Amino acid sequence: MFQRETESLLAVAVFSFQDRQLLTVERTYRDGTHVIVDPTPEEIEIARSGELWDLWNSKRARLLMGMV
Repeated sequence: MFQRETESLLAVAVFSFQDRQLLTVERTYRDGTHVIVDPTPEEIEIARSGELWDLWNSKRARLLMGMV
């Protein structure tokens, strides 16, 4: 697991059971949390050292509230 934070976004990657991964990107001010299930190596690299807005705006990112 790791996390990285900027002024307006927080990214957290969780490595879990049977090598499944979950990457969350939380917007600091009331816009919610986006989730990427089984992120690609490129998405993990962005979370570690890239532009977190690219993850927030990714077509693979889903709003956590909408995942029911």
